[in-house]
Amino acid sequence: MNMLKVKIPVAFVQLSFVSVLTLVLSACGGTGTGAENSATPQSGSNNTESISPRQEYFNRSDAEQPEDDDVQAFMLQFWDKVAADNRCGQCHNETHEDPFARTDNINAAYAATLPLINRASPQTSDLVKKVEGGHQCWQSSDSACAQILTRWIQNWMDKGDGSGQSSTAIVLEKPDEIDITSSKVLPATYPDEFTQVGGLHELLTTYCSGCHTEEAPMPIAPYFATSDPQSAWDAARSRIDVNDENRTLLQAQSRFVVRLRSEFHNCWDDCDDDAPEMLAAIQAIAQGIELDEIDESLRISGGMILTEGTVASSGGRFEQHQIAFWNFSQGSGNVAFDTSGVEPAMNLSLTGTSWVGGWGIDINPAEGQNGRAWADTSSSKKLYDSISISGEYSVEAWVAPDNVTQEEAHIISYANGSDNRNFTIGQTLYSYDFFQKTNVDSEGSNNLSTDADAELLQATLQHVVLTYDRENGRRIYVNGEFSGDEDPVTPGFLTNWDDSYVFSIGNEPTNNRQWRGMVRMAAVHNRALTAEQVLQNYDVGVGQKYFLLFDVTDLVTIDDCYDSYIVFEAAQLDNYAYRFNNPFFARLYEAQPGEGECSDSTPPPQANYTFNVTDIRLGINGKVADVGQAWRNVGRDQEGNQVGFTIDSESNSEGYQQISSVGSTFTLENGPTEDLFFLAFGSINGLAGATTDPAAIDVENPIAESESPDYGLRTFDEVNASMSEMTGIPTTNANVNTVFSRNASMSEMTGIPTTNANVNTVFSEVKTQLPTTELAETFLAAHQIAVAQMAITYCSELVDQEVAQAPGDRRFFTAFDFTDTPANAFVDNVARDRIYDPLITLTIGTNLNDQPGTAQIKANFDTLLDGYTGPGFTRSGLLDCGGSCDATRTQTIVKSLCAASIGSGMMLIQ
Repeated sequence: MNMLKVKIPVAFVQLSFVSVLTLVLSACGGTGTGAENSATPQSGSNNTESISPRQEYFNRSDAEQPEDDDVQAFMLQFWDKVAADNRCGQCHNETHEDPFARTDNINAAYAATLPLINRASPQTSDLVKKVEGGHQCWQSSDSACAQILTRWIQNWMDKGDGSGQSSTAIVLEKPDEIDITSSKVLPATYPDEFTQVGGLHELLTTYCSGCHTEEAPMPIAPYFATSDPQSAWDAARSRIDVNDENRTLLQAQSRFVVRLRSEFHNCWDDCDDDAPEMLAAIQAIAQGIELDEIDESLRISGGMILTEGTVASSGGRFEQHQIAFWNFSQGSGNVAFDTSGVEPAMNLSLTGTSWVGGWGIDINPAEGQNGRAWADTSSSKKLYDSISISGEYSVEAWVAPDNVTQEEAHIISYANGSDNRNFTIGQTLYSYDFFQKTNVDSEGSNNLSTDADAELLQATLQHVVLTYDRENGRRIYVNGEFSGDEDPVTPGFLTNWDDSYVFSIGNEPTNNRQWRGMVRMAAVHNRALTAEQVLQNYDVGVGQKYFLLFDVTDLVTIDDCYDSYIVFEAAQLDNYAYRFNNPFFARLYEAQPGEGECSDSTPPPQANYTFNVTDIRLGINGKVADVGQAWRNVGRDQEGNQVGFTIDSESNSEGYQQISSVGSTFTLENGPTEDLFFLAFGSINGLAGATTDPAAIDVENPIAESESPDYGLRTFDEVNASMSEMTGIPTTNANVNTVFSRNASMSEMTGIPTTNANVNTVFSEVKTQLPTTELAETFLAAHQIAVAQMAITYCSELVDQEVAQAPGDRRFFTAFDFTDTPANAFVDNVARDRIYDPLITLTIGTNLNDQPGTAQIKANFDTLLDGYTGPGFTRSGLLDCGGSCDATRTQTIVKSLCAASIGSGMMLIQ
């Protein structure tokens, strides 16, 4: 088979043809020593021998030197890792038919290894595939061993420089043909068969509720054993393979069946009986689902399943100094494996987390529980041993914070608690925080944070890199760009780091700095990455990506020996959606058996061709998706007329032709191993296909004929104008308008004009998140979040303005001392009324009907300051600031009280 090599992520630049390796590793013990079964290493064991195979080799008097640089790189980056006795060395020695781990002659070991690896695509090497299939893995995860082995081969190809250059070429392989005439889809709403007597829901709630419910003593996500059928169905769908309807027990792929049949997990009676019972419950569900037949009038491509595509996740990253790496690809279990290949492996134990489809973990423990991923002390010491020598380091991650309201939440930490750290990366609202201990800052208490006004931290997937070296100090990069924040602390030495600390993600070892969000990848380097290297890693992206090759050979009818494909880069975005990007046209050659032009192993010249394509749409499981069709305008001119996108041989000189640079998302239905995709065309090569535009949705207003309510909401522009009037800050204030583009009410309350530039900046970002109608029935939680952002921005501008003014010139707080500490500024009711009274008078109003009384409002303010203690619940107040309350904290507290006033229902409801 021949394959196409392209650059990732989108620059498909080089066409070359390579042969697929067909050699298969012989099973250890077949014609070799037969020692495999008697010396299998324990799961998770590492090669920690004091003398490495390389050192032992050169202790030999007859040791041959490596013949060239490639053999030298082979020895250092690959052979030295696999030749240990507790790995491949125990079997694949000089007596084995595949002696790639022999220790008597390094050049002979090199020669024996070459047929077993694929230089162009290390992850497809036969040696890697053998280990991935369960052969002699030294970890408790075959996939982790395969990833580590792939990395060692890549390091060999890179000659150890870790630049990723050997693996930037992705090899497109001709896919197998898949029948897409019909398919079944698990419905979003649970079917009757799910809840029938003896059905799947009964099995799960009876035998799995001890762990897989939120009420369990030790809750383990997913919560598919909950008593609520719809919630249980939502959690169970991705673990059901609808194609098990026609499979035997040994063939079944549903995760529920595999856990009983092959992994003997939590069998309630006897696994041999329980697994068939589980399969029967799943088959009953599948049998009740009707087939979705594909419309015969469509012009369609061949079908593809996501996981059957060409892996595009490897390569491109700069990893020369990477000492720990987690891509969270396991998808199940309670361990995330360090696949850096640098020993000892810092495998992370998981609690209060769930796996995210397409690689990642979600740290979102149940209320009152803790969640984190952490390494043990002995493996964490790897960081100390390496970084204390280099004196510099980088921490890299792809994270998606749950929200922008978290404070003192620690995302990644190498510490012994919230006050004893080597380094910590945290979140405070819209800012990333970077703490570290040096001989200059012996407590590691002086943080470097991204500018709060810049709001670089957002509740979306972001690439974050924090670096430290003695020339530049600490630096923070977000999405490939330096934040611009300069380190306030003089760079020092890392000589006072503690080697007994623990590495953790999502919380401190003491579980008192919980952070919530997704982590899609994390890495530690023992050097400070340069700006160029940070950008390189950002451009590579994150997660498990594939190239899906949709066969259009029969539609385009080009008369030569090549097959034609429209290729998409695709990935599972999360547990609920897929992302498809950047379609391009490519052609592959595969030598045919027999004689003739198409049987030669050397690809013949391609024929000249030209054809048009219009209206490309993605189909899933027998139907064209209703939404997300970003490529339906392919081939349209500026007036919207379908003129056709031209694909021709001249434009395909590089081995590909880009069709579009846009992407779209689609709902996950059965899961990445089952959802069957295809393409449908309005026309291709002159062949017309059936296409229909989505019909307009006629939404009936449920209260159109009802009486108009007496109360309603202020809409987005009224909110902005009101806040501006209340604070005196103009709505053109840049910060406010960034949060909100039309926000009248808060301006009116604070007196901050709506022309304030900060106001406008905030307003622009959240205006679409504010109410667009006065109907109270339309109010959502997202509306209140936007109102809160606006209120915080207006009040921040107001307080900063009044701090800079003399007391007599102020509009609000004419009798308040902003330079006092919180303990004095809010010491008693008289002191507090200097803030409370103007807020109530100028933003809420007095002597009005249908509003809380002044005493009740002040009591609520007191609760914000002092906190709350009640049955089973305690919450700290604003005056509790960990012992470091200064005048800055006083100003922050006033901003918070102000925001609570103008962001309340008193402003919103009219």
